[in-house]
Amino acid sequence: MSQKIFGSRPRFNGYQVLLDDGTFTAPAASGITGLTATTATITAGNLTAVQATVTSANSASFTLTSASTYAAGVTLAFECSTDNTYWEPITAIRTDTGYAAPEHLLTSAGAGSAVKWDVPVVGTGWIRVRPTSAFTVDVSIRIQPSYAMMPTPLGPPRINNIFYRYGQLAGTSGNEMLLNLLRTQGTSVSGSSASSFSTSAAYRLRINAVHVGFANPTTGSSVATATFRLRYNASGAITTSSPILTEYRIQLPAVTGQWQGLTVALPDGGYEIPGDNTGCYGWTLLPSYTTNVPYWDIFVAGYEYKVTT
Repeated sequence: MSQKIFGSRPRFNGYQVLLDDGTFTAPAASGITGLTATTATITAGNLTAVQATVTSANSASFTLTSASTYAAGVTLAFECSTDNTYWEPITAIRTDTGYAAPEHLLTSAGAGSAVKWDVPVVGTGWIRVRPTSAFTVDVSIRIQPSYAMMPTPLGPPRINNIFYRYGQLAGTSGNEMLLNLLRTQGTSVSGSSASSFSTSAAYRLRINAVHVGFANPTTGSSVATATFRLRYNASGAITTSSPILTEYRIQLPAVTGQWQGLTVALPDGGYEIPGDNTGCYGWTLLPSYTTNVPYWDIFVAGYEYKVTT
């Protein structure tokens, strides 16, 4: 049976074909591929990925079940590929909470419980899900491709984070110092400066851009260098000996009032620091100069997003 359609051009919408004569028909079932469900087991202690081909689908669902209770703390990463070789994150929407993100941190669940996510797959050929840490029990993953269209999810809510301070004295030459910065979170502005910052558990900080500046004083200037370092301490407040995550260096000529700035725009994924209520991050400065003390500036932009579903 066919249905007459008027005022439209021939097209293929994923499961029906509109012919040149205006007839809209469904192709034979043998001509529809890619809608077979994939079911696999991720065994306890393994980081096995479960993937499916979705070349003919518009969306797909992932369903996680287990015959045993599993503990909280496992993160599932959802990914897609156009060539089955290179993989990138894809936003998955958890159906019971509406939470949308490429990664989902699981809470504990009892035996027989099921958790489901929907993902848009238009333009991809393959999708997969993988645990970034191991389950303690076996779990089952079912991937079901579908012709149903779904809106592109917006991703997890963001809380903008800005760290900044301008025109501050660099301290003693050769002595690394902690930088006391102001922080803006969303529309909340910190009333006091701090040298160590933390991110709440179940959130991550993603840094998108860093700007650092160094300026000679207006009199008695000399050649000067500044090394800005982002440090992290997993057990509490940072010190000048905490592990270095990255660093940026600026050098000034011996010119009175000379200023140099460096702006680094990070890739779309940015630089991420996981939150756990304990680990802290912050910036330090190692200045080097001969005569009068230079001044430093810093501006760091990013956002926090929730990873717990």
